[in-house]
Amino acid sequence: MSLFTTIWNLLKKNPATDGNEMFNIQTMLNDNWDKIDSALGMKAVNADVRAATIANITLSGLQTVDGVALAEGDRVLVKNQATGNENGIYVASSNAWTRSADADTSAKLAAGIFVQVKEGSANAGTGWVLSNPGAITLGTTALTFVQKTGTGSATDAVIGTRAIDDTVAAASGSDTPTRLWSKLAYMIKAITGKSNWYTPPATTIEALNANKAPLASPAFTGTPTAPTPASGTNTNQIATAAFVNAAMALYGLGSEPPILADANLDSASPTSFYRCRVGTTVNTPSQVTADGSLLHIARDSRPSQLFRAC
Repeated sequence: MSLFTTIWNLLKKNPATDGNEMFNIQTMLNDNWDKIDSALGMKAVNADVRAATIANITLSGLQTVDGVALAEGDRVLVKNQATGNENGIYVASSNAWTRSADADTSAKLAAGIFVQVKEGSANAGTGWVLSNPGAITLGTTALTFVQKTGTGSATDAVIGTRAIDDTVAAASGSDTPTRLWSKLAYMIKAITGKSNWYTPPATTIEALNANKAPLASPAFTGTPTAPTPASGTNTNQIATAAFVNAAMALYGLGSEPPILADANLDSASPTSFYRCRVGTTVNTPSQVTADGSLLHIARDSRPSQLFRAC
């Protein structure tokens, strides 16, 4: 009894049972070839074309497609027709174009057919895949070809969706695009202080900068003497240590800032502490009778000075 293959059901001789039984070779071969042809016709096949369209065209006549002057018999991927069921693989002609022999029936078209484009200003070296799901009826179904390879292939349709993980700590160095996006999301979350990267903060940095209030002056708790301007530019006061410490904090100088060497202090001198020795530092408050440190506060053209005894 004859045997049949398990995949394509091809007929073959069974030596154990057929013995010297004669076969009609022509019938057996023709039957098998028909089965192979039918099976392959239902598979996605790869195809090369000379050019691919970039816009709707008239499917007749030798014309220029994507910068390629077509010749008789050139294969063309038509993918941009206004009427989608006209898309497909064609053979160019001086008359009406016809569909290529490997894509001219419904049975020969299936999702996954890959078409490689050889030439063209925009499409040279690109690869396109027929993306229609389910059965296709040629001439009725609008055929959709999606770029999968070549320049410009990294589109949203090709890449697909990606999930950002904002727990991926940012670090230097290269990484995959998805992880780089995740690291950026981690940094955004850290800046906003929110529990995730996509919740906006209550206000923006720009709004904070535009609406910030001026720093309030610390409460003066000492018993200052009358100001004694020096050369008409500075206001000098004797202040308590608590007041000086508050002023230090207000101006971001910390609790024990470095004390600069003696300097001639005027309206251009930077805000800082300076060593103050009686009788040696220019613009030292006249009431100072002991060595100490002087907090020079630069503001506008009329700075202030606060003294703290050593």
